[in-house]
Amino acid sequence: MALMNISLIITSVVAVFANNLQAFDLHDEVSLLQAAVETKSRSAKIAAPDDTSADDYSYAADVKCTSDEGVAPSLTTPTQLAPADTEATPADPPGAGSLRLVLQTMIVLIVLDGIRRTLQLRQEKASKPRTTRSSKPQQTPQDEAALESAWVDVVNAARTADEESFNKALTKQVPLMHVDAWGCTALHFAAVGGSTAIATELLKRGLQVDALDAGDETALHLAARAGHASMCELFIGAGANIDTVSKEGLTPLAAAGFANQDETCRLLTKSGAGVGGLSDAELPTVIVKLVVEQVMAA
Repeated sequence: MALMNISLIITSVVAVFANNLQAFDLHDEVSLLQAAVETKSRSAKIAAPDDTSADDYSYAADVKCTSDEGVAPSLTTPTQLAPADTEATPADPPGAGSLRLVLQTMIVLIVLDGIRRTLQLRQEKASKPRTTRSSKPQQTPQDEAALESAWVDVVNAARTADEESFNKALTKQVPLMHVDAWGCTALHFAAVGGSTAIATELLKRGLQVDALDAGDETALHLAARAGHASMCELFIGAGANIDTVSKEGLTPLAAAGFANQDETCRLLTKSGAGVGGLSDAELPTVIVKLVVEQVMAA
């Protein structure tokens, strides 16, 4: 049955092809081809099963390859079989090769830069010294309490000018750079106590002469207010700033003047101390008196 289908299809194609070849007078060649096809068709019918008849198919009974005159119809123009359209590959636009080369070069440079950075980081990491844990044992709460107690002993001795207790307290491990809740150092307490020996020892041990407390007052402020002229002289000799202004707007001279400390006011005035931003009306009486004396002496 399959062979019969193929033969019938070939016969139809040949018939159409013969009708379109009139211009070339190919009647003889088509007739020979048709005869060959009919021979194959008859062979296929013989090979097909007996119960298969032509009625099982819907093809036309007669297939004629010639016209009524017995001559194949002529074609006005030759028929050419055009090859099947193939999808053309679009050509690369101008400059695509250069752009591709630039992109590839950039990718290579990026990879090389990444490798360089990785190696640099490894070298920096290798060159850094390894930190080791300190062999110093951590302080326990009992140790911290002992240090705090030793510092309290020092500042109490400095505040009361008890030089013996001060020296005894220094034999212990004392955190001299410690400050209290108001920012006062041990030197602030010594300035209040008035012992130049204690203050001298604290300066030798590294305490700053211009350290500020919570009110921005230095040890010189406290010594001037307390009337310790010798302590003020010690601090000035140690390089203290004689014109430091506190949060209340007072210099050491102004603080001594409002405390009516005549001796310290004279010392600070001779040292060139000022009164900050105080006006003449705001100056304390002691300082006004010293100013008048200086004018009269001149």
